[in-house]
Order: sequence, then C-alpha cells, then structure tokens
Amino acid sequence: MKAPSRSVALESVVKRRATVTLVVLFSVVVVSRVLLFPASVWEQDEAYFTAAVVEVDLADNRPHAPFFPLWIGLGKVLYQIGVPPAVALQSISGAAGSLMVLPLVGLWSRRLGAGLSAAAAALVVFVPGVWVLSARAFTGTTATALLVLALFHWSRPQPTRWTLAAGSAAAGLSVLVRPQFGLVVAAAVAAVLVAAGRRCWPELVLPVVGVTVAGFGLFFLVAGEPSEVLAAVSRHGVAHFGALDAADRGFSASGLARVLVDPTIAALWSGLAIVGLVTELRARASRPIVLPTAAALVATAILVFCLSNPAHPRYAVPLVALSGGFVVAGLGRLMNGRWVGLVIVVAVVASWVTVVPVAREVRRLPSPPVRAVERAAELAAQRGRTVVADRRLHAFVILAEKTGRLSAPMVF
Repeated sequence: MKAPSRSVALESVVKRRATVTLVVLFSVVVVSRVLLFPASVWEQDEAYFTAAVVEVDLADNRPHAPFFPLWIGLGKVLYQIGVPPAVALQSISGAAGSLMVLPLVGLWSRRLGAGLSAAAAALVVFVPGVWVLSARAFTGTTATALLVLALFHWSRPQPTRWTLAAGSAAAGLSVLVRPQFGLVVAAAVAAVLVAAGRRCWPELVLPVVGVTVAGFGLFFLVAGEPSEVLAAVSRHGVAHFGALDAADRGFSASGLARVLVDPTIAALWSGLAIVGLVTELRARASRPIVLPTAAALVATAILVFCLSNPAHPRYAVPLVALSGGFVVAGLGRLMNGRWVGLVIVVAVVASWVTVVPVAREVRRLPSPPVRAVERAAELAAQRGRTVVADRRLHAFVILAEKTGRLSAPMVF
C-alpha cells in the first residue's frame, strides 16, 4: 500500500517543480522583454505598420500586401483606447514573445521531458536576435507564438476533435497576423492529417479556413475598393519578387546567422536541428507527435530561403522557434543525454552577456531614421524651410506626420 502512495507523492513533487520552473522562466522572459522594449520603430515595415494603425491607405503601403489584417486590427484597438500606435504594436509583440514560452514548453515536454523542454524554450527565447526582435512592431513574433500554440494542440497524443479545432483556430489567427504563414500552416495541417487520420479533416480544416476568410473579409470591407486591393497586391508583388534576384543568399549573410550572432553558431544550430529532426522522425512512437512541427519547420525554411530575402533577421524568428526542440534533441543524441542542460545554461548566459549591454540604449534612444526625420523637421521649422528627404525615409516621414511629430513640411 505504501508504494502507490510514494509514487503519487513523487509525481506531485515532479509536477510542482515543473510548475515552479515554468513560472520562474515566464517571469524572467517578461523581464527580459521589458529590458529591450524599444524607444521607437527601427525599420521601414515597422513604420508602415504603425502608420497603418493610425490610418489605412493601401495606395501608400499602409499596410503593404498581404495586409496583415489581425496585426493592424489589434493595433487599432489599442490605439483607440489611447495607446500610442508604435507602443501598441510593440506591446502586442512583446506580450506574444513572452507568452510563446508556455506552448513551447508544452510542445516539447512530450518528447524531452519537463526539464529539457523548459531548457529548449529558454534556448529559443534567449537567442540574441529573437530576444532583440521580440518587442518590435513586426508581425513575426506574434504569428510564431500563435503557430506554436497551434502545434501544441495538434501534437497531442490522440487529440480530440475540440483539441484539433482549437489548434486550427490558433493557426488561422497566425495567418491573419502574418499571411505568409499560410504555406507553413498548410504543411502542418497536411502532416496532422497524415498523423491523426483523414477523418478529422472537418475540425482541422474548417476552423483555419473560416477564421482566415472572416478576418480578410472584414479587413477588405473597410480597406477600400477591390481595385485598390488588387493594385496594392500587384505593386507589392512586383517589388517583392523583383528584389529577390539581388538578395544575398550566402549563409554567412543570412538572417539566421545574424540572429544567432555568428555563422559558425548558425551552422552548428542547423546541424543539431537536422540530427534531432532525423532522430525524432525515426522513432516510430514519437513520429505522430513531431510530424506537424517538422512539416512546419521545413515549410518555414522554404518560405525564408526560397520565397523571401533570407538576409532579414526577423524572418529567422520562426525558424529558431520551430527548430529549438530539435536542436536540444540533437544535442541529447550526440552527447548521450549528458551535460545537455549545462550546455543550454551556458548558451543562455552568453546571450545575456551579449544583449544586456545594449538594452539601455534601445530603451532610451529613438532609432537613427526617426531621430533624423524629427531633427530635420525641427531645424526646418525654426528657419521656416521645407525639408527635401531621401525617398528611403518615406515610411518614417509618413509615420511622423500621422503621429503629429512632423513640425515642418517634407518633400521627396
């Protein structure tokens, strides 16, 4: 009679420790995101997204195709209650980047156990580039968090119909935040159908399609005439795919290498992810659990390296998030399970040492283009002049105008 009692007590202790670990990890992640909350937007797309929160104008790239309806919609909700538009998008991204740690731990706990799954989540969220980009006004972090939530639901052993539907709803929201994730979600859905059986297709397919269609439908109702939408799609498509030929596709210049700080580290990360991916897929028992995540990772790699400019660091965020568990599995395979936790702790500490010294400047100082536009306008206003600005600053000029921070006229 004592053995079952001891077993129950031990299980209770293990669960309590796992809960405490998760609470501590989440708290540290929240603090880390606050440390790097930026004083302004830094890149062109952030400026266009932020200006779109104030006023949508498809002819002026606010926002550019494919329009990111849920991202702009969430920003507008916060803006309407008095939150500055840049802070609105940055706050959503920071919150999503913090919350992402929870489904990441849940996703990998089924294969790595409670301790290593928490370590894998920490490894992902404290990758230097992922951390620095976590509270920026880009869509990548929020869309990735929703995608990981979907994979968490889809990867449960013997998922119920409600579980599959919940995952599909999260996947649909992910597509509405970043429509480019449609390819990734389609690959993951196909993998779930293979793993769980084709009979579950209604609860798997219908929610994601319904959420996506409803979201885009509402956006197009308020965005403008169909001709304006088609013109915006055509204009951005030509600009996007036309620029791909000039993109630097060398691995050392890739966003993955930049997010991980060094090409050697990126190559090591990629190698470990491949080892872990092959190891997990070869294990028959784990195949249904990891197959959706594996499919999403492969589709993300295709999206980043074939259909986008791979040099942008922000595009590497979902790559890192989806591959982190495979990296830890690869480490475990090569090290026979020894010292894996210690290696991850060293990596996380190294990331803190790298990132924290720049945190104060990121929080305190606006970005160079924001400072340049506002300072030029200030000087021009004092002298009664008009500023002639470089066309590459268009997004920042429009943002300053829409937020009332442009004190003198500017032309291009």
